Amino acid sequence: MVIQIQPTSKALYDQDYYLWIRKTINQLRAGQFSSVDLDNLL
Repeated sequence: MVIQIQPTSKALYDQDYYLWIRKTINQLRAGQFSSVDLDNLL
């Protein structure tokens, strides 16, 4: 059995929208713009 601990950004967007939003907000606030899931954000 394989447990996925950190899903990819797109999978996270599809699996848990609220968690994706929180993660994206935190990345933007921290200035981690290269980590932001722009495909789903825009």
